[in-house]
Amino acid sequence: MEHSCEICGTKLIFDPPDLKCPECDNMCLLSKKDALQIWSKQNTWFSEKFNEIISESNKKELISWLLEEREILASDFITNTPSLKLGNFLATSLLIKAVFEKYDTVGTVSPNADSVEKLIDYFGFFVGVQAREDLLKDEFAYYVAKEPFDIKTIDESKLMSNFKFIYNQQWRGIVQTFEDNLILTEDSAKSYVDTHRKEYDDIIANPSPKKHSSMEQTIQDLYPTFKSFKVGLTKNAIFARFFDLTYLEEKQISPETLNKIINEFVPKKPNSIALTNVPSKLFLKFIRRKLKELDKHEAYNALVFSKGNKDIFPFCVELDGFVWVSTNFLVLMNTFYIPFFHKKLYNKETLKHSTIFENRDVPDKLRINGFKVKQNVKDRKKNPSLQIDSIAWKNEVLYVIETKIWDIGCVFESKKTHHNRSRDLCGIVDGIKYTSGKPTQIPSLIKKIDFVNTNIESLCPDYEIINEIKGLIITKSYPPIDSYKGVIIMGFNDIGYLDANV
Repeated sequence: MEHSCEICGTKLIFDPPDLKCPECDNMCLLSKKDALQIWSKQNTWFSEKFNEIISESNKKELISWLLEEREILASDFITNTPSLKLGNFLATSLLIKAVFEKYDTVGTVSPNADSVEKLIDYFGFFVGVQAREDLLKDEFAYYVAKEPFDIKTIDESKLMSNFKFIYNQQWRGIVQTFEDNLILTEDSAKSYVDTHRKEYDDIIANPSPKKHSSMEQTIQDLYPTFKSFKVGLTKNAIFARFFDLTYLEEKQISPETLNKIINEFVPKKPNSIALTNVPSKLFLKFIRRKLKELDKHEAYNALVFSKGNKDIFPFCVELDGFVWVSTNFLVLMNTFYIPFFHKKLYNKETLKHSTIFENRDVPDKLRINGFKVKQNVKDRKKNPSLQIDSIAWKNEVLYVIETKIWDIGCVFESKKTHHNRSRDLCGIVDGIKYTSGKPTQIPSLIKKIDFVNTNIESLCPDYEIINEIKGLIITKSYPPIDSYKGVIIMGFNDIGYLDANV
């Protein structure tokens, strides 16, 4: 449900952490056409500046620095602070590819630690600017002008400073859903780490890595981490395209394969920056010796990015006859890759979490909030034609409840994703399930409400005090809509607010 200003009726927008009225707050909201023109100018300006910096730089030195900074990012996440700047994590690898595109352009400027860190920060911000195009097109976001301007003659110095990027009010739910899955903004990440600092310090001081007996057990033990990486590194179209590792699956290069590389090149000193280089011939020998199930040249070309092999993801990088291996970076990339390669095991674990959410988490939270709950309600014991996740009642109101955990996934920042989420939620009410986009008839929530209404005496021991029966859908994350045909739709964390409806 979209919220409008109580004073003037204008749709509110999300200016973190608040919802604001663009009219009452005197915001100059640009039209979609003007906003996209400003975005295009900003994108062009950034592209030209980065091309200039890369062209002027000594390419070999810059690549070496980028490899080191990428490994520092990964190492810091693993051994120090479990907070990863996704934009910078993407930016380092994108920059490595960008430098190789201009490898033959002679540059003389020698980078240093400070200049490379700033370059990565700015490029990470630029990646965010690039992602704005789809958000503006989808009206998930807007540009607000701080001062009047002429779009044709706007000064370069005003191109960034004069415009504020503000989100659609629906974005608040997206941010909250990301935070529920530990995909945090920088400020949220700092707050989270500060809150859990003692736990992390204890882990770092007393590392005791758990041995997993199988990939199934690994996915079971580390499921929240896998989910965060899977969603975080595919959060929009730019991330999803860059971190598309389908080609590895096609070549049957598995996470177990990457683990062999990680184990081979693990640093001798614990908690160190795990960046090593080996002659290309030795890396080929390693593949032949340890990855016997693969053709060594095919595996090499799938894993080692180089001047002549720029169409792959830069896992390892060949430079001047040496292959650079970033062990901790590979650990993080393997964490991301596992749910895709072992899709059946990952989906099995997701189903398990869905069952726990439906059978334990939701009923327990309802009871904590004073509701009486009856679970797994059916119209008959054998061959039931309908099944209700639960009914819950408090005072004079009874809720017929459906629960859903499947509402966060890849390209979560896309309007299409949230359109499909809304469609699926409405489908629960109407009795339509969309499997691979195709509608299938299922018992509707409306029908289930009618069933409970007709059989209230046998289903609810306190039926005499019930004077209202409502439909309720509870999602694991924040839903894109909060009602449909009288059915309330809310996120798990908002169950406490049900009292407002009782």
